[in-house]
Amino acid sequence: MVPLSQLGRGAGCIMQPSAPQKADQVQFLAGGGELGALTRAYDWAQSTLGSPGQWPQSLRTAVRLMLTSRHPMFIWWGPDLIQFYNDAYRETMGPERHPSALGDRGRDCWAEIWPIIGPQIELVMRGEGATWHEDQLVPVTRFGSLQDVWWTYGYSPIDADDGVGGVLVVCNDVTQEHLSKEALAEATVGDTYAPYANAGIGSKAVVERRRFGGEIGGPQWSTMVHFGPQIGPPAQICYNKINNLWQKSLWSTHPTLSAIRQAL
Repeated sequence: MVPLSQLGRGAGCIMQPSAPQKADQVQFLAGGGELGALTRAYDWAQSTLGSPGQWPQSLRTAVRLMLTSRHPMFIWWGPDLIQFYNDAYRETMGPERHPSALGDRGRDCWAEIWPIIGPQIELVMRGEGATWHEDQLVPVTRFGSLQDVWWTYGYSPIDADDGVGGVLVVCNDVTQEHLSKEALAEATVGDTYAPYANAGIGSKAVVERRRFGGEIGGPQWSTMVHFGPQIGPPAQICYNKINNLWQKSLWSTHPTLSAIRQAL
């Protein structure tokens, strides 16, 4: 539990315990563990949202759902994209953002990844539907460094009276699963190639995995297979197996893939 005295900034206001409010106005903030307590203590009256009793019903319902869920969830609300999150999402954050992210503006809080997530948020806020992203690289700063983190997440609209009022984020940090699949794919590729290498087919063959400097957040992994002078049917079989394994287990289409295939 973070002491209230250590709360960070949010939306430009000083974090102080809020003035007493009618119990029925903040009942929707009851429970919710650490983030429930921090949300109740935040001085929302000094923010662009105003006191919780004045919030739109759709925001109140979404915040209630988020705080009581055990799945990582996050909310951006209004033109300033004021932020809320729950205890499960808090586990994915470092001290750089918790608890200061609560009540902060989205663009200010996530400056280093805004080129990735900003357009996705804007799409939802414009009323153009929801988004879904599986096993996507979105590096974030936590525990003192910018870390490669893979996420599966979706952005969904939260309606307001005059259109879309905010964005609900449901997500999972899938970094460990991604790295495990990557390691398994590497081992599988090596095992597939070994019999042909031992038979002396393509004696100079090398399987290299190259990471391309494309847009962060998109599929960036490909395989290049360089065969020596002895190119024959067994070598082609080896290449096909390796190529199929990587396509199925590691990456989808990358802009550079067609050029790689032509070069091979």
